Amino acid sequence: MVLKLAKLGQIPYRMLGGQCLFLIKEIDAWFDGLPGVSVQEALAPLHNATKSSAPVSTIADRQRHRNEVKHTRAG
Repeated sequence: MVLKLAKLGQIPYRMLGGQCLFLIKEIDAWFDGLPGVSVQEALAPLHNATKSSAPVSTIADRQRHRNEVKHTRAG
């Protein structure tokens, strides 16, 4: 859906090596231009969800887990 909107010119993006890149500053500016919604208001539910007991996984966490699994299997 996001790629479709980007290709229709509805969301700002850039192409690099055949991949769509979304720059945070451009997305924030685009979002601020939408009627009745600010970036902070739109992201508030996300921020509230991350404050719950469920941990948020990051790419660094996943990489660290992969390394730990490799070390335990190798031993």
